[in-house]
Amino acid sequence: MTAQELADELQRHVLRKGLTFEASAMLRQQVEQIDALKADAERYRWLRHGDNDDAVLRYSAYSTWILRNEELDAAIDAAREKSA
Repeated sequence: MTAQELADELQRHVLRKGLTFEASAMLRQQVEQIDALKADAERYRWLRHGDNDDAVLRYSAYSTWILRNEELDAAIDAAREKSA
């Protein structure tokens, strides 16, 4: 069951039991957090594979560095889409 399917099922349960709108909003926040964590986990699995350095490393005449934060996420996402 996906996070969204679980959220939909819980949403139906919330409505049947007459729970508050706040509970429904909290549930949606949890789904968003699960989706974000899933995306991070997929990026990590791709990154740890180890044969994709050119997608995340940058080179100059004097040094080599790895991308960070959102820039790293975007580079990994782009490389994953390209290889799919």
